[in-house]
Amino acid sequence: MANTKKTSSTARQTGPQDVKAVARYQRITPQKIERMLDVVRNKPATLALAQLNVLPHSAAVIVKNVLKSAMANATHNHHMKLDHLVVSRATVGPAGMMKRMRAVSRGRGHLILKKLSHISIFVREKARPVALASSGKDAQ
Repeated sequence: MANTKKTSSTARQTGPQDVKAVARYQRITPQKIERMLDVVRNKPATLALAQLNVLPHSAAVIVKNVLKSAMANATHNHHMKLDHLVVSRATVGPAGMMKRMRAVSRGRGHLILKKLSHISIFVREKARPVALASSGKDAQ
C-alpha cells in the first residue's frame, strides 16, 4: 500500500533564518484572520505585537498568540534578539469546516458551515547595516 503521509513543503520555501509558529484548526474564518495579518506583515515584531494589543477584534487575540509564539521560538530556539525580529511572512489557509444543522419549518434542516483556519507566522532577524571601517577622513 502506498504511503499516504503528507509532507510539509514550508521547509523548502523558507530560508534558514526564518522561524515559524503555526496555529492549526482555529475556530475563526480565514477572511477575519487575513485582516489582522495585513496589520502585522513586514513590520518589526514588537511593533506588530503592540498594534495587535489595542485592536478590538477577536482575530487579533489569535494572531497575537501566534506572533508571541514565533518570537519565543526565535529567541529561545535560535538565539535571535527580540529587538531585531521582523515579521517576514504571515499566511492563513482554510482548515476545513464544521457542519451543523439548524432546524427550520416543515421538519427540515439547513446546513451551517463553521469555517476553521490554519495560521502561520514567520519571523526573521532584520539585516544589520554593515559599518564601514573608516579612519574618520574622507577618501579623496
